Amino acid sequence: MAIFRRISPDGQKGKVSYTTGIVSGIIQLAVSEIEGVTMLGGKKGLRIYFEKDGVYADISVKVDSGYIVPEVAFKIQQSVKHNVEAMTKFKVVKVDVYVVGTEGKHKFFTGKVSMRSKARDCAFKIIFASLFRPDAELQRNIYKTFDLTEEERAYADRLLDCVAMHRDELTEELNSKSVGFSDKRMFPVDKSLLLMALAEIRYFDDVPNVVAIDEAVGLAKRYSTEKSVGYVNGVLAACIAGGDTKA
Repeated sequence: MAIFRRISPDGQKGKVSYTTGIVSGIIQLAVSEIEGVTMLGGKKGLRIYFEKDGVYADISVKVDSGYIVPEVAFKIQQSVKHNVEAMTKFKVVKVDVYVVGTEGKHKFFTGKVSMRSKARDCAFKIIFASLFRPDAELQRNIYKTFDLTEEERAYADRLLDCVAMHRDELTEELNSKSVGFSDKRMFPVDKSLLLMALAEIRYFDDVPNVVAIDEAVGLAKRYSTEKSVGYVNGVLAACIAGGDTKA
């Protein structure tokens, strides 16, 4: 039984200890909150790794027929991150969800859904920097700072290539949906987030709209103003309502 300790964050003397069993229990509870999901039992269902930068988890589940796998996987990832960080103060670095099949008549998906928040964060910063000074060396430095895995880097590359290829049409759509705020008047942080999220909405069939919006809003909470959170959410919602998009 491994025990992991954290120094009390409020300055009190002493340390708080967590066993892997406690963290495992929190994760199982977090997964149980998601409708349409059954986590596999034992070690097949959950593996936890504690590294210097935080917690890594591999979760294997079955999904009920009729549920959209990427949306369900995203909800699992967000629930695990929220619960573990709220209850233990450990940082959740990565949650990989392995969907091994479905509970129902049809097995429609088998595979892995990775948490792409780190890749989005990295891509957002590069898009933001490009508004002021396009620089290949700067992009390489940002990649290095984030220490992306090969999979994360591939997704960040995909995002950046899509925004670069479709920037004009994405900007035009944002202008049409952001009443009173042309792209030239947008706060640069908000513009960068909107470009990235709208690229996912329009061109990434494997990313549900709700995931693209939720991730952009989460980054707005971290890097922008309180008003920007509602602004980013509203513009993206208008983009979905005003055009043919995936479900």
